Amino acid sequence: MLFGGGAKWASPNGTKALYISWRDNYDAHGLTDGQNWGPWFDVPTMDTWKAEIIQALQQGNFTVTTVGDIPQNLSGYDLVVLEAFWAIEPRHQTLIKNFISNGGGVVMLGGTPCFFSVYCKDRWPYRAGQWPTGPGGTDLTSLSDWFGYKNYVNVGGSAYSSINNPFGTSLLTSDKLFCTSGGSAASVSNPAGNTTVIAQYNSRATPATSPYLSAPLDMNTPFAFIHTYGAGRVYWQGHIWPF
Repeated sequence: MLFGGGAKWASPNGTKALYISWRDNYDAHGLTDGQNWGPWFDVPTMDTWKAEIIQALQQGNFTVTTVGDIPQNLSGYDLVVLEAFWAIEPRHQTLIKNFISNGGGVVMLGGTPCFFSVYCKDRWPYRAGQWPTGPGGTDLTSLSDWFGYKNYVNVGGSAYSSINNPFGTSLLTSDKLFCTSGGSAASVSNPAGNTTVIAQYNSRATPATSPYLSAPLDMNTPFAFIHTYGAGRVYWQGHIWPF
């Protein structure tokens, strides 16, 4: 429900969505260059994610196109949904930035922003780039103007809506949206302006394994936030499914 509302907020008048999914990324790369990536998620899990995200987007009156890689031209779409980490590389920064600036809507899930920061084909971008002497993919400074936050962090605990009825949904601040069940979950820290937290965790963030943050952690650990840049909008959400 929160994801669907965030997607519609990101492109309130949009009708055409491009969804870069884990399943399509696997289909494109899993048996070829993807043999050295990973580990991949299992196929039934990726199929479930894909079906539920498509359903949520269709309920927002989007016609959905699914692909495994980010195309060079996004002009035919109103909304871009980024789920597959390994479809994203630093070279895509300018493409996405310009898309948002010109009025496009972007939805980003989990650790996707880290892969704009460093080239990485596994699930641990903090170990890429400058690591172990620097923050690696947890340093989001290079995309903070259009993304909205300067650092990726991990958290524990449960997430709740920060306001009642976000995006016009029936969700309340008492409704638990997500629980890490003892694990470590996606969050961000140190906003870069024009951001509003929609939902947040009930615990403080930790530095995503890498201790090299460019600024102190703030006490606000978002589970979801919105950000405006130029004529466009960004919605980020840490997770959709419990783990």
